[in-house]
Amino acid sequence: MLYAAKFKPTVTISEGAYLVHGMTNKELGNENTLTDEYEKTKSMLTNRKVLIFNASFDDRLIAQSLRRYNLQYINYESFCIMEEMMYYHNSDRYISLESLL
Repeated sequence: MLYAAKFKPTVTISEGAYLVHGMTNKELGNENTLTDEYEKTKSMLTNRKVLIFNASFDDRLIAQSLRRYNLQYINYESFCIMEEMMYYHNSDRYISLESLL
């Protein structure tokens, strides 16, 4: 693994989001914010192929967060592990990361 990061949210995590990823504001409260870690994140991701579980969600949130904080777009190519696992398991339903571990 080249890089893994969790960021302190600037808004309250909804119950629906919690049910998807299992993270709480309390759990993430001591993490740095995206703005704190932007330069490091940018240097790790720029012009790389990045494996992401549920890439469409993470790509959308990364872009949304960069716009929100007026940070420069990060050029990377994402590859969705979840979609590959759905194909591998011949499933038309989303597969949770926990079910694969």
